[in-house]
Amino acid sequence: MEEGIRVYLKLHKIKGDDAYVLKAWELSAKAKSIILLESLRTSQAKKSTGVKSLILQKEDSLKKHLAFLENEIYNQPDEAVKFNQQFLDTTSELEKLQAKIKEENPKYSQATMDIANFSIEQSLDGIQEDVVEYFLGENNNYVFSKTESGISCHEISADYDISKLMNQIRKSTVDIFKNSLVKDEKYKAGVSLYNASASNLYTALISSVNDKAKLGHDLLVIPDGILGYLPFDLLLTESSEGYEFNTKPYLINDHNISYTYSLALLDEMKNAKHTKTTSQLLAMAPLFENNDEVYKYGDRIVKKEKQPSLYFNVSEGEAVQAIMGGDMISGTQATEAYFMDHAADYKIIHLSTHGKANDDKGSFSYLAFTEIVDSTENEFVYNYDLYNLDLNAEMVVLSACETGLGELKAGEGIISLSRGFSYAGAKSIINTLWTINDYRTKEIMESFYTGIAAGQEKNIALRTAKLKFIEDNPNEALPFYWAAFIPVGDMSAIQNSSSYNPKILILFIILVSFMIAYFMYRKKNKHNA
Repeated sequence: MEEGIRVYLKLHKIKGDDAYVLKAWELSAKAKSIILLESLRTSQAKKSTGVKSLILQKEDSLKKHLAFLENEIYNQPDEAVKFNQQFLDTTSELEKLQAKIKEENPKYSQATMDIANFSIEQSLDGIQEDVVEYFLGENNNYVFSKTESGISCHEISADYDISKLMNQIRKSTVDIFKNSLVKDEKYKAGVSLYNASASNLYTALISSVNDKAKLGHDLLVIPDGILGYLPFDLLLTESSEGYEFNTKPYLINDHNISYTYSLALLDEMKNAKHTKTTSQLLAMAPLFENNDEVYKYGDRIVKKEKQPSLYFNVSEGEAVQAIMGGDMISGTQATEAYFMDHAADYKIIHLSTHGKANDDKGSFSYLAFTEIVDSTENEFVYNYDLYNLDLNAEMVVLSACETGLGELKAGEGIISLSRGFSYAGAKSIINTLWTINDYRTKEIMESFYTGIAAGQEKNIALRTAKLKFIEDNPNEALPFYWAAFIPVGDMSAIQNSSSYNPKILILFIILVSFMIAYFMYRKKNKHNA
C-alpha cells in the first residue's frame, strides 16, 4: 500500500497529472475501516433488497452466539480450546447461511457488488468542506487534501516524530489538569510540553497544507493510526509560551472541524436507511454506587467492577431533555436491558455514563449501566453487543469517558465504542478521547444541545459550545475540559419536532389573540342585538 502511494506520487511529480494524486489517495482511503465499511454496506443491502426476516433473525442469533463465545474465550483462557472449537463451528454455520442469503437473493448480491465500487473523486465531489486525510506508513507519512485550489498530497516531514509528539500532547493535556490547582513546577513543565507539542503537530499536520492552499473554515479530518487519538481542535497555530489557556491560538478558533473514519464510510453513514421513529430523544443517566457484589456469568462467579459515582449525569440528562424533549431514564431504570430493548426507537441517544476503552481487545470496550442485584447481569454494554443492534439514530452522544479510544488495528483504525455505534447504524456520533469531568461536561452539553435545537449542524453546535466554555471559564479553559469531544460522521442538522421555535410561538399567540378578540366581538354584538 505504502509503496503504491509512493509510486503514484512519483508519477505525479514527473507528469504533473492530478489523476495520479487521486489514485494514491484512493489507495489510502481503501486501506481504512475495511471491515466496518463492508459490514455497513452489507446491512444496508439487506434492508433495501427484502431479505426474509426469519433468515435475518437466524443470522442475528448466530452473530450474538459468536459474541458470547468471544467473551468466554477472552475471560476463560483455561477453557479456550473448547470455546474456540464452538467459535469455529458457529462461524462455519454463519458463513453457510450468508452464502445461502446471497444465492437466494440475487438483488442483494447485486447491491453488495454495486456498492463495492468506490470512487474517491465522486466522494470528494459530494463533500462541501475542505478535506485532509492522513496516511501513516512504516517509512513515509502523507497528508492528502482537497481545497478550493484543488487536490494535493504532501509528505509529512521526517523531522517530526508523530508518535512521540502524540504521546507528549496527550500526557501534557492530562498533567496540566492534574496540577492545575497547585500550578507548581510540574504544572509549568506540562504547559511547556503542551505548547511545544501542540505547535509542532500543527506544523507537521496542517501548515504544510495551509502553506500551499489556504484551508477553508469547514474542515473534515480523516485520521490514520495513532492520529485517531488526537482532537485537532487543541493544536496551536503559532508558538505560545504563556500559561493563560483562554487566549491561546487554538485551531478551533479558525476551523469548524468534523471527523470520519474513511470517505467511503462517511458516504454510508450519510445515506443509511433508517426506519422512521416517532420518539425524539433517549437520555440515560445510570446510577453508580461502590459495592463488592458478585454475579454469575455462565459457570463463573465474577466480581462486579466498581464504578465511581457520577454526581452530575442526572442533571445533565434532565437539562438535555428540557431542551430537546423526549425521554429521560435515570437511576435504577437506566439498565443495560432497557438500553438494548429501546435504543432502536429513538432519533437521538444521549448516554451520560461511564465508558472504558480496552486497548488490547477493542470489542471489549464497554459502557456501564445501573447495576442490578441479581445473578445474571454485569450491566455492561460491550462493543460486540453494539454490533448486534440495528439503530435508527441520527446522532448518538457518548457523554462518557474514553468512548473514542480502543485497540488500534492496521487497516481498521481504533476499535472504539464510537465505531461500534457506527456499525449499529448511527449516522453521527459525538465521542470522547480521554476521561472527562462530568461537571464541566454538563455545561458543554447544555450549550451543544441548545445549538442542535436551534437547527445548527452538529459540528457547528459543538464548536460553538466549546468556544463558549473557553470564554465563560477564562481561568479553567484547559483543553482537558473541552477538547475531548469530537464529532464523527454526518454533520447535517437534526429536524427537531419537539424543540421550541420562537417564531412559531409568536405566530400562535397572535392567532389565538385574534380568535379571542373575534369571538368577544361576536358575543358583544349578539348581546347588543
